[in-house]
Amino acid sequence: MADISPEQALARVANAIPADIRKHITIVGSLAAGYVLRTKITPNAVRTKDIDCVLFPFAQATVAGATIAAKLLNAGWTLRTDEDFPEPGDKNTRLDKLPVVRLHPPGEKEWFLELLSVPPDNTGEYERFTRLVVDGGRHFVLPSFRFLPIAIFEPEETALGIFCARVEMMALANLLENPVLKPELMRGLIENRKIKRSNKDLGRAVALARICDDELLTWPEQWLKALKSTFPGDWSRLARQVGDGVRQLAGSEDDLEQACHTCNNGLLSFAPVTVDQFAVSIKRFQSDCINPFIGLCNSEQVK
Repeated sequence: MADISPEQALARVANAIPADIRKHITIVGSLAAGYVLRTKITPNAVRTKDIDCVLFPFAQATVAGATIAAKLLNAGWTLRTDEDFPEPGDKNTRLDKLPVVRLHPPGEKEWFLELLSVPPDNTGEYERFTRLVVDGGRHFVLPSFRFLPIAIFEPEETALGIFCARVEMMALANLLENPVLKPELMRGLIENRKIKRSNKDLGRAVALARICDDELLTWPEQWLKALKSTFPGDWSRLARQVGDGVRQLAGSEDDLEQACHTCNNGLLSFAPVTVDQFAVSIKRFQSDCINPFIGLCNSEQVK
């Protein structure tokens, strides 16, 4: 992973994308956090290897995605390949054999842009894939994840005409995606180590909470608003699970150490913490935000 300037990277992405499409993009992940928290993270740099661009609404996603991919490829951006997905497919390539649009900017290999989208509907499937046809011949896949609509809820618009996800919404999405610790490992290494994806996601939520400090107190009401707006028929059940993954994380020494490791090599690289300090951040996250949120939801249900 590379240390990059959030403002410079965001400007480079925004300037490479047609102006009329920027309004349909929200940046999520480390770059969005680094940009939104740029006054709290010093020096002004964030450690990441990918810039996640979420296309919305879904009705615009495939058209916008194909336009963006074509423009960038024609401008010299290059496909980030691996042995499983060495090149784009064609109309005969199965969906599960198509690469995601992951593009390095011209002359660089330290980071890449990745295209995602919100789901086409709210059916409850965790992950879905849509075929993306670029210039009529190169076929990719556009992934969507169930809780991305939470992550991009009421995003912050930048002066560049592109949006950045709010940190509290990214934290909530990570908690919702991981109500339990899952055994699946990330494909890539973090400082030469294989890490559980759940530990990486939950660790990021804790790191965001640590950086935001007293602002945590305002998160419960914002979470409830987002959850009720995005999942009106299922918000109560989802709310009850919000703290479960973090509680499991705090109770496992190995998983706690993994999560701390990922954060010290990611969002907290500007101010690394010990495992004990990370555990204290979890307790504060629970007492100042997660537990009040559960209480707020319980009160809402009895109205």
